[in-house]
Amino acid sequence: METVVDHLQESIQKSTQALLSKEEAQATADSTRLVPPYNAEATVPSEVYPLHNIIPETEWKTLSEAPFVVVGQNQRIPLLPFQRSKWINQHLHSICDSSSPGKTNIKILQYIAYMMLFWQLATQSNLGQVLCKRS
Repeated sequence: METVVDHLQESIQKSTQALLSKEEAQATADSTRLVPPYNAEATVPSEVYPLHNIIPETEWKTLSEAPFVVVGQNQRIPLLPFQRSKWINQHLHSICDSSSPGKTNIKILQYIAYMMLFWQLATQSNLGQVLCKRS
């Protein structure tokens, strides 16, 4: 009986050596998430996701807020790559009409509009089917 117990313990030990520790399993899960890495210790919502973890810095540098600030209210929407979002349009007007328009917020809205245009074009083409299969 003792040899059976020893054999079982040895077998269990060999099998569990391949298992990940809790920390390793968490690290693996975090690295395969479909969202950017987050700051779990953040105390302010704006600190949860660093901006350039969401919008790559190279893409950020291509965005320009200047045209939106200098034109009149009726000329802003045509400058957006995707113009059918009431949410983006309302926020853009709200930001640009304020006494000190936030350049960062304008660029974020512009990036969202590009992503919405990309999604619209992707779903209208074969690329949409490819993207949905990958998800």
